[in-house]
Amino acid sequence: MKIDWNIVSAVATLLTALAALAAILFQGLWMRRSMSLELNWRAEEQFFRNDSMLEKRRKAGAALLKNDMAPEVWKILDFFETLGLLVRQGVLDKDVVCCNYYNRLIAYWYSCEKYIQSERVRCKNPNLWCEVEKLVETLDTMQRKRSNGREVPPSPEAIYERLLEESSAS
Repeated sequence: MKIDWNIVSAVATLLTALAALAAILFQGLWMRRSMSLELNWRAEEQFFRNDSMLEKRRKAGAALLKNDMAPEVWKILDFFETLGLLVRQGVLDKDVVCCNYYNRLIAYWYSCEKYIQSERVRCKNPNLWCEVEKLVETLDTMQRKRSNGREVPPSPEAIYERLLEESSAS
């Protein structure tokens, strides 16, 4: 039997090309995951350790305890709007976001939900903070699956406790 070295060479070239393609795809996935973790780290840094954001969280939490929609509440909702957009686009991992922000997010959302609905009507903008709403729905669904029947959304008492914590954020 005679070996056709042209065929052997073509197969070897094809296998090399497939291995290179697999390596490129793997590297792309690894880069995407690394970028997601880096962006999450930056978001955590901003939300949990930035003095300006901590002050906004303290003021927003205190305002919401008095049913007041202070400008700081808007800033916090804007932060969650960005998180929601990044989760929806697959830039941030929803499990990581759920772990880090869920309890705070729902405290703000359920405290502001009626106000947000009225602002949407007043401003004639049905998309006002829509990414926050989608993020809440996504994370509520995740929590419902994880909790095996635990109440989602949380009780008013749990929301009140979270807002108390926010009003003294440090």
